[in-house]
Amino acid sequence: MAKEFRYRRRVQWVDTDKGGIIHFSNYFRYMEETETEFHLSLGTETLHRGNVPFRPRRAVEAEFLRTVTFGDLLDIYLRVEKVGRSSITYSFRFEHEGEQVARAGLTVVFVKPGEDGRLKPIDVPPNIRAALTDGPE
Repeated sequence: MAKEFRYRRRVQWVDTDKGGIIHFSNYFRYMEETETEFHLSLGTETLHRGNVPFRPRRAVEAEFLRTVTFGDLLDIYLRVEKVGRSSITYSFRFEHEGEQVARAGLTVVFVKPGEDGRLKPIDVPPNIRAALTDGPE
């Protein structure tokens, strides 16, 4: 699985702490923003609320390697690591001026409400699976 996507973003004041350093929680927002832009680029995402499949986050991890501050331009690389029956696992590499500053991982699970109202896993939608794997599996 070699799908990779680059998204560029500048660190804003609102993203930083009192010292002007990016707050760690914003890496998770950046991951979600990158995931959205990735799927928009593939045509597998819609910005219309009713058409977006539920994708709660099952697992998230991050390691911070270098300080990032207000105004820094980040290149965020998303890589599709695995497409499972009902989940997708991504890895993320954050770079500033060509130097890796953080790395992270994210697993999302596709779900829908069951008859009892609880969320139940569903298969990765066929259009998304095809776009991520270069064909149906």
